[in-house]
Amino acid sequence: MKKIILLSIIWLVCVQAIFSQTNGPISIVKKKVYQNDTLLTRAELYSILKSEPASKETAEKAESSATTGTVLAGIGSGAALIYGVLIFSSSVKDANNVSNGNLNTTDPSKYSSLFYIAVGTVALSIPFLITSNKQLKKSVSLYNSKNATGFRQEQNINFRLSPAGFRLTYNF
Repeated sequence: MKKIILLSIIWLVCVQAIFSQTNGPISIVKKKVYQNDTLLTRAELYSILKSEPASKETAEKAESSATTGTVLAGIGSGAALIYGVLIFSSSVKDANNVSNGNLNTTDPSKYSSLFYIAVGTVALSIPFLITSNKQLKKSVSLYNSKNATGFRQEQNINFRLSPAGFRLTYNF
């Protein structure tokens, strides 16, 4: 009986190297993120990075900066689109007025404030997106440095009392 218990414990320790492998390193190739030759979406990438305590803080900062930059870029793009529609509609209105013999035209500079808002918000989003990209790369390098060996370092052996008797649990 002692030999069986001893061999079981040795077997558990040896088998740990096989079953405790983590996912491979994360690689960024041409702005696409891969893990184990599988393309990751942004949501999958952030959930993987947040699972590692070392890279969690920088991943959250990267996600926050990316969200802020994307919202600002969206507002700027929307304002630019509205500016384009307003300029187009005023030029169509002017063309109709000229064809009807009315030479009064609208001043396109009255929409210039909307144009400046569009350019300003898009320009304001650029630093947030650059910061997000740097933090994401830092988070990926932290994740890869903590998972460089491919094996988990945590091992727990617990003896517990269950309704059926004693129970041995080995987590790795």
